[in-house]
Amino acid sequence: ITPMSLISQQDRQMVIEALEYYVQKLKEDNCTPASISAFQTLLNWVELEHFKHENLKFILVNKHNDYGPGNINNAYGGPMNGLLVRIGDKFERIKNLSKEGKASNYEPLEDSFRDLANYCVIALLVMEGKWDK
Repeated sequence: ITPMSLISQQDRQMVIEALEYYVQKLKEDNCTPASISAFQTLLNWVELEHFKHENLKFILVNKHNDYGPGNINNAYGGPMNGLLVRIGDKFERIKNLSKEGKASNYEPLEDSFRDLANYCVIALLVMEGKWDK
């Protein structure tokens, strides 16, 4: 199965429209609730995958605009070292907040996972020589 984040916006929209059509057809044809539910679950997953991908990209682009490339490129020990420190900090925050359902004082735990995912994307861009200089 190809992750929804790897297909184009146009193709993703086409998949969503097709699934919506089939959900409606199943309802019109008085199909079993289980059949309708299966298609509805798939439709919800496709829309959620799109939302998560777009949300991560939005965060990455906007934070990059705020910080610029210097916070990564000028990190003590070089870009990869700076990223490893940031990744380590996020990982420790996630571990700490995950203990016994500990409440966050500042940002939700989900935001740490989003930041962690984006730091990994930035690390790949640095390794491929595609991160801004």
